[in-house]
Amino acid sequence: MTETPFNAPAPESMSSLLPGYGFTAKISGNRHGAVYFATQKSLDRQVAIKLLNPESLDAFESKASLAAGLKHPNLISIFDSGTVGGMPYLVMEFVPGKSLARSTRGAAVEFDQAMLLMAGICNGLAHAHEKGISHGHFCPSCVLLNQKAEPKIGNFGLAYSTQEDAADDITTACAAPEVLADPSAGSPQSDVYSAAAVFYELITGRRHRADARAPSELGVCRPEIDAVWKQATDPDPAKRMADVGALHASLKKAAEAGKSKLAALPKAQGREPSPAGSEATPLPSGKVGFDWKLLRNLVIIVGLLFGIHLTWQLLGKVRAARERENQEIIAKHEAAKKERALAEAAIQKVRDQRLVPQDRPEQQFEAPKETESAMESLERLRSSLASGTRTEMPAGSISRGESDYLFVSKPMSWADAAWFAEGHGGHLSVPANEADTAWLFDAVAKGKAAWIGVSSAGENTWVSVTGSIWEGGAASSGSGQSLSLGNAGTVAADGVGSQLPFIIQWHRDGSNPGKLESQLAATAKSMSQPAPLFPPGTVAFGERHYLHVPRPLSWDLARGLAESAGGHLLVVSNEEEADNLRKLTSRLDKDSHIWLGGSLEGNLWQWSTGEPWVFAQWADDASASDGNSALSIRPGGGWDGLDREEEASGFIIEWSKDPKTEATPTPDPGVETAALLARAKEVVDAAAAKRDEAIAANSKKLTWDLDSFLRNLNKSGQAEWAPHVERIKQCVRDNRLIVEDMRSDEIAYSTETLKLANYHVEKQAEIDKQFTASATTIRDAYVSKLAEIAAKAKSAGQTRLEEEITGSIREAGDLDAWLESLGGN
Repeated sequence: MTETPFNAPAPESMSSLLPGYGFTAKISGNRHGAVYFATQKSLDRQVAIKLLNPESLDAFESKASLAAGLKHPNLISIFDSGTVGGMPYLVMEFVPGKSLARSTRGAAVEFDQAMLLMAGICNGLAHAHEKGISHGHFCPSCVLLNQKAEPKIGNFGLAYSTQEDAADDITTACAAPEVLADPSAGSPQSDVYSAAAVFYELITGRRHRADARAPSELGVCRPEIDAVWKQATDPDPAKRMADVGALHASLKKAAEAGKSKLAALPKAQGREPSPAGSEATPLPSGKVGFDWKLLRNLVIIVGLLFGIHLTWQLLGKVRAARERENQEIIAKHEAAKKERALAEAAIQKVRDQRLVPQDRPEQQFEAPKETESAMESLERLRSSLASGTRTEMPAGSISRGESDYLFVSKPMSWADAAWFAEGHGGHLSVPANEADTAWLFDAVAKGKAAWIGVSSAGENTWVSVTGSIWEGGAASSGSGQSLSLGNAGTVAADGVGSQLPFIIQWHRDGSNPGKLESQLAATAKSMSQPAPLFPPGTVAFGERHYLHVPRPLSWDLARGLAESAGGHLLVVSNEEEADNLRKLTSRLDKDSHIWLGGSLEGNLWQWSTGEPWVFAQWADDASASDGNSALSIRPGGGWDGLDREEEASGFIIEWSKDPKTEATPTPDPGVETAALLARAKEVVDAAAAKRDEAIAANSKKLTWDLDSFLRNLNKSGQAEWAPHVERIKQCVRDNRLIVEDMRSDEIAYSTETLKLANYHVEKQAEIDKQFTASATTIRDAYVSKLAEIAAKAKSAGQTRLEEEITGSIREAGDLDAWLESLGGN
């Protein structure tokens, strides 16, 4: 049964269907369903919401409740499920990372790293099996790696038809034979097969197949692993391990056995030389022959054995050294983990015992370890700070009121500093008045210049990162775009290219009013006002406002964020906007990629706003023709096409009135070329019909002439020539004279019949020649028009379209092949 294609709703439509969630963007989609990035409003929690094809409803209702009961560190949690508009949906844990398939991309990983991944995978699958759930279609695409590279498995209970997914090599390569035959036959043993297949792909970097070579033959592991892999992927489920726990135990045992064999190899023993002066054994008297060839062979064999022994010893030492390094890394990791736990417990104990006066305005937090720097503790606490936890603050942070502050001495641009602060759960500090500014300068920055969370939003408006107009005082110096601390409570305006230290501010209740999503939501809310409130860092060029966001995202997520703010990704529809783009990116990292609002749809580059695509500024080595591409700019290096699922270095949001004017869509030259080809075919068909009519008249005239020839003969002449005349007539097929048949030895020609045959053969050749001339003229006119369209496509930067049209021009160079493509004329 073929599944009906699924047309996923737009994110804004999903917000109306599920009002409890704020939908930002569609992450991915196919004929089975779509996945959206959203925020659960009641908990301010980022989630992934999977919407399924309505045809999956029966399977969904029977298995969703079971899958929702799975709670394990190596499984993607399901928070909620239901149906909306007849479509099933799942609210899932959002995992900020790539799938195992995309992370490896066909490359092998280190054996020890593969074993660590398998530990997590087997633990997750084992937990599901304990709950009575088998995966059934487990493969690398079902595994997401979080920021710690830990595997998290998803898609339980939602297996699709394996036959219909046959084009998905990743899925079918890892599926057990019984599941390929019957998708409902999933069991713990089929998951054993799939897990072993995934392990094979991890250590070899090759796609798993039923006839795959043993991994040890590829030099990636010891032969002991082969037996485990072979048993786990046996076509008969009964011959496999009982469960994934047994599979993991067998892999560990085989890996350890391989190491033990290397360590247990005996040392080579050489024969001791005879001491000097010892008596030699006397030779027997008499003439005895000596086999020198045997001696030579023995010497060669001994040399080879000695060489093999030395090589094996060296290999053992290398592997032993690698094992020691791995054990040392693991030991250090465990020791650091224990030290952190002890330090956190000690700090909490001190805090519980300490009586802090209510009116004490400031408090200096001590670092967990005297030797730990502010940056080290900041990185150690990054995840907990980003999640809103405030039980421990970084070393050197200072408490005042309801916030904590930290001076970061590493110089950055204002935009990069703002993104760094958000990534650590805070925002650039926002002083409310001159007294706050003076305190930040003296107590936190210690008299050094530092960025604060205030920047212009165009038209001389200072806006804080918390989404309000800043009224903390005018800049005492400078004419730049962002504010920094100055002496005695003053602030200075520094330019985009400046790099300064900065101060991070955390709110003790765990909230972060300065995060990007909050700023963009405030902007969207103000768009209906006469003077919208744009985010800090916004640059104005006339009526257009631009914001560079240094956040790594895919193109679809970046587009979703831009549109959620009432704007769109930057569009370049004329030279003025191209100049604006050059100015915006002139000081950015030359090795970065910044998303713009263009994408390759079919063979045509188009702007997301519907504005016409009239030119492009591609880099010399740009990938402008690859499928699934979206537009990016390499600062200082021109435009480039990038896979829209990859993460660029950032993106630029544009707010302007351009899309609100009546947009003239980019004309599709593909329509023009199709119409041109249709017109060429029409004219060629007319010429061919005229030719065919003339050919038929010519063959008919030959028949009449031959009949007239026979009538003018006497009876004996008719009896002699009638058979040959009949054979000549039989050389006409589909009204065309078959010249090769007319040259047959079985046909005799008189002077008259030969004259008639030659005349009509030449007449037919002349008719064909006239048609060829007409077709050539039509073809040349068609190619000329195509060349004009290709030139326009090249001028507009439509590289892929230009390549396609150029290919059509090349194909038309062969007239016969071109006529054949038009219908066999």
